[in-house]
Amino acid sequence: MIAHLLTQTVTYAPVSGRTGGGQPTFGAQVAIKARWEAKSTKVIGPDGTERVGSHVCVSEIEIPTNARVWGPDDNVAVANEGRVIIGRHKAATPGGWTLYEAVF
Repeated sequence: MIAHLLTQTVTYAPVSGRTGGGQPTFGAQVAIKARWEAKSTKVIGPDGTERVGSHVCVSEIEIPTNARVWGPDDNVAVANEGRVIIGRHKAATPGGWTLYEAVF
């Protein structure tokens, strides 16, 4: 079990709909246990576009696409502090656990 490595709390708010102008609206915030690290990570999109993230989050729960995510030191009361996922993947550990990594 890897729960002992997931010692931080990360909060996300999933997209719950769209405004008339097409902007996303967000649902209730969800707090999960995770590992949050400051780490420069290059992400190459399907179209070849390169972006660089500044943080990585590893958890046992998949954070939904387009959700806003607050790290352990972010103020969840401030919507603009929420980050957007620029890349993610899942992987299985040798012990059979599935982990989800998201890059911001």
